[in-house]
Amino acid sequence: MRLPLSLRAVAAPLLTLALIACDDDEGGDSGSSTSIAELTTALAAAVGADPPSQEAEKNLKNVAGATCKVMAQTGCASGGISGATASRVDGSGGGIVDLLTAPRIGQVSWDDVLMAQTASIVPEAIPPLGATCVWNVDNGGWAGAGEIFGPVPDDRTRFEGYETDDQDPGAPAQPLTRTGQYFDVAPLVQNTPEDPQSRVNVEVTSNQATNGSSVVSFFLTGEVNPSNGDAIDLLMGGSSGSTSSSALDYTFTLDRTSALNTMQLQDLLVVTTLDAAAASGSFLIQKRNDPRQAMEFRYQITSSGLDIASGDVFVGQERVATMSGSRAAPVFEVQGSFSEIENLEFVYDELFVLDSRVIDLFFVGYCVGANTAPACQSMINILGLPPL
Repeated sequence: MRLPLSLRAVAAPLLTLALIACDDDEGGDSGSSTSIAELTTALAAAVGADPPSQEAEKNLKNVAGATCKVMAQTGCASGGISGATASRVDGSGGGIVDLLTAPRIGQVSWDDVLMAQTASIVPEAIPPLGATCVWNVDNGGWAGAGEIFGPVPDDRTRFEGYETDDQDPGAPAQPLTRTGQYFDVAPLVQNTPEDPQSRVNVEVTSNQATNGSSVVSFFLTGEVNPSNGDAIDLLMGGSSGSTSSSALDYTFTLDRTSALNTMQLQDLLVVTTLDAAAASGSFLIQKRNDPRQAMEFRYQITSSGLDIASGDVFVGQERVATMSGSRAAPVFEVQGSFSEIENLEFVYDELFVLDSRVIDLFFVGYCVGANTAPACQSMINILGLPPL
């Protein structure tokens, strides 16, 4: 039986330390080619190494809907998100965006998220590029302010950073608590009804207010369908980290049927894939300086997009477990003499979280760049934001 995620986050590193201690007592080598103790310990240390960047990501994403109302001129600002989009769960669709969002949205009610009717939205005045925005508590939205963080380049809009609550996303937590950071959104090339663009280019950064140093920085560029925003060929690259040694660096590519996420975190390489045409996915982790320290999860996906039809786990070339259940929380059945089930669950959960961090940021850039109701609705859905 799987432990709750919060308990596994503590239990797995402790277990790996115990295993390593036993190895030391016996001369340093357990003799098992399938142990993932060292890999698990390295992952546990890496994922907790930079809380400031993860906090900046959280605060940026939790107000992304309100930010989109400022930056996107149709999908959000002019009330373009006015109805429901087809869900992956009901069997319609089937594209790569559906596969990306399915395991996360499936944990809550699809009907509540996707089928809620949105009241007509009053068009809002869009601040000019080069402006700084602060949160207006009375109006529940962004309002223009002076250059409180210095001059803003004329190709972007700057937003003050505030603490947010994951349990109540959509706006800063009350009373307002400033984070000492700001974030810039630059729609360098944005699709609009007045000027349809198949090529898009968006930059997003989150910076320390004291010295302007970057905490989160990414760009998204590529090709979309200008009429509906469908992703044709998109590339995102970026980094989340207050120091270079602790940063999560990533390159994410997406086309009509597949997605590839390549991440580097300290001395770890993580690669995740999704293929809508083949209904398959994978997670790979290995130590960059020792490719023999590698583990891979390979799985087939059911038609709902939510569950694993079948799957296998490999340590090196050895199959050590099978997979079933949901993509968000699979059930593993170990094979042969492999016994590190807690470590295995911990590794999968942390890879799922790392992958989700990058995918969430992708949807923020995608909404602003594609600037259509379906694209922005996908962002609202996966981030769990309230309807606009």
